[in-house]
Amino acid sequence: MFRFKRVVAVLAIIAIMLPYGTFAAGGKSDISNHWAKEEINYLLGKNIISGYPDGSFKPDQRITRAEFIRIINSVFGYSEIGKVQFADVKKTDWFYDEIGKAVSAGYIDGYTDGTMKPNSQITRQEVSKIMTVVLGLNEIKSESTNSFTDSSKIDNWAKGYVTSLKNKGYISGYPDGTFRPTSPITRAEAVKIIANASGNIINVSGEYSEDADGNVLVNTPNVTLRNMKIKGDLYLTEGIGDGDVILDNVKVYGDVYIRGGGENSVTIRNSSLGQVFAKRDNAKLRVVVDKNTEVSTITVDKNIILVVKENAKVESIKVAGKANVEIGKGIEVKTIDVKAKDVEIEAQGSIGSVISTEDVKINDTLVEKGKEIKVENGKVKEITDEVPVTGVELDKTNLILPIGEIKSLTATVSPEDATNKDIVWSSSHETIVTVDEDGNITAVLAGTAEITATTADGEFTATATVLVPAENTVAMIGTREYDNLQDVINEAQEDETIILVTDVQLQSNGLTIGTDKKVTLDLAGHVISGVLNNVGSSALISNNGFLTIEDTSVEKSGKITNQATNPDRDWEHGYPAYANNTITNSGKLIINGGRIENTTDGGASYVIDNNSTVRDAVVIINGGYIVNPNNNFAIRQYANSTKNNNSVTINDGIVEGIRAVWIQLPGSSGQKKFADLIVHGGTLKSTDKDGYDLAVYSYTFGDSFEETKIIINGGIFDGDIGLTGGSLKVPTETVSNRWIL
Repeated sequence: MFRFKRVVAVLAIIAIMLPYGTFAAGGKSDISNHWAKEEINYLLGKNIISGYPDGSFKPDQRITRAEFIRIINSVFGYSEIGKVQFADVKKTDWFYDEIGKAVSAGYIDGYTDGTMKPNSQITRQEVSKIMTVVLGLNEIKSESTNSFTDSSKIDNWAKGYVTSLKNKGYISGYPDGTFRPTSPITRAEAVKIIANASGNIINVSGEYSEDADGNVLVNTPNVTLRNMKIKGDLYLTEGIGDGDVILDNVKVYGDVYIRGGGENSVTIRNSSLGQVFAKRDNAKLRVVVDKNTEVSTITVDKNIILVVKENAKVESIKVAGKANVEIGKGIEVKTIDVKAKDVEIEAQGSIGSVISTEDVKINDTLVEKGKEIKVENGKVKEITDEVPVTGVELDKTNLILPIGEIKSLTATVSPEDATNKDIVWSSSHETIVTVDEDGNITAVLAGTAEITATTADGEFTATATVLVPAENTVAMIGTREYDNLQDVINEAQEDETIILVTDVQLQSNGLTIGTDKKVTLDLAGHVISGVLNNVGSSALISNNGFLTIEDTSVEKSGKITNQATNPDRDWEHGYPAYANNTITNSGKLIINGGRIENTTDGGASYVIDNNSTVRDAVVIINGGYIVNPNNNFAIRQYANSTKNNNSVTINDGIVEGIRAVWIQLPGSSGQKKFADLIVHGGTLKSTDKDGYDLAVYSYTFGDSFEETKIIINGGIFDGDIGLTGGSLKVPTETVSNRWIL
């Protein structure tokens, strides 16, 4: 979960640890069977935390406010000590400097009686506030009541913080659905939250190049991130100081928070970023967006010098504090929104519109606040000829939004060059759904509300209907709500689509589609996960009918993932005994979208097991990502019939595993089994680069391959196609080229 590859390391730092002592890795440990073992070991390995002199960690011992603050300072690299004025914090206390760092960083402010209570046990809602502030999530409005069953016990000041962390997936509460906001947090729980939020921590200087599924946090200077995909957020923290950080060919799917670096420090080139937030409180920080980099929005606060140059593309810039902005020759920025005093802009390129609430200096020309101007190739011009608005449209007109969740609406104003494209947002029922000034909508209570986007002149509107289902609803058909996914599958009619409205975890039984059922399941950006407690054969979804899976969400974040808790481990590689599958298909399965994966470690863990033993088994892949990341096969064609056809057709999407497709033809010599693999498009990838590297692998006895066809009309093969025969364990023939039969 937390592994990260360092290519070149040049400097090590020692992180501040939890008191007291050193954790004896080789001694008696009290975490070997603990639920937070992985996270504890990760932060121990990073020298973020430590244990006690007797070799224990005491994971279930409660943690004090001062101890938690010390960990946060270590993770983010806070070093500047602010003025400590708390009545119960003395210079002789071991935590005096740690409290000073927290004050300087701005994430604590003590109690109304002037105390800090450093030795008091820190509560779960207090931890939520600290984590939200240091992660910058307070810059994203989130004030709705979350879906914990004891949400009424969360203090009003803490609701937004708890909701922010829950929406990001950093906290999940207890199995009984509670959050227990005022309960003290344990050492293990604190470690779990910090590890979830920080993701991959880089605290050693050097070059890094491994993709990250979650967040990446850099808290040390002289780091280069190169050729990386970061699926979460990227944090360049205060621990960088005045040092350098380089991003080269990096794609960040989340947000980027820049808090550290000096006047010539942070350089971004050949990269793709979404929202970037840059701020440094006590020193200058220079951010250079360079060489073919694309950024959606950059928000700069005080002490920031932002330089955009050399074929970089930035859509919009927001200036929230005293800063300098430099736009290079040939660069085009659509908008710069200035909401601070003493801002200076130097533009050799072009800016479509500069709007400022304060006087701003542009190319040594003082532009009065409220006056809208543009810059064309370095020349400042006032916008006088207004282009009237002719209409507005929303990217979504109907949404299903569970209580506590947040989604964004995007309004498009016509024409594209309209002078004033501002939008005023409103909700017909704010007790059900709220909307902020940026179109972020939050579900509050069950019901239906209309969200309206109105152009600034009031002449044009567009509306979206938001349906907020009851709190326990997991899926819907039309307006019908269901709290059990198997029930909705059983009741769905042929022409109806099941829409998932929340994440679903299956723990004891998987889902079954009967032989007479035709089901369309829209993941809608949500996750079906399984941790089935079965020894031997199991499946998260057993399809005996006609199942279509799609993901219509804009984010394309829908996923079906399986990890059996008791996989069969008594097996030899290449000769598995049982199947712990994500989908066992003995009917017709069409996948149009979503990520379908199997993360079971052990046993024969297939993503799709296409089994034609009792009837024709058909799989059609039109899109999505079928992946087995755990050294096993993505799709198995189990063609154990001389009369039923076993067919897999790949038109698009990605199929990835140690073998992308395994055609298994069991039986004895003379049994001619029916199996077809037809590839028109998509990608078939083998992850077995140090082994046979077979994208398609076919095992057969004797003549059983005679009725099997592999037809390739297109697609991309990252790996060869291999035919084996004879022993199940040792292939007798490997064909290192592409077969077309």
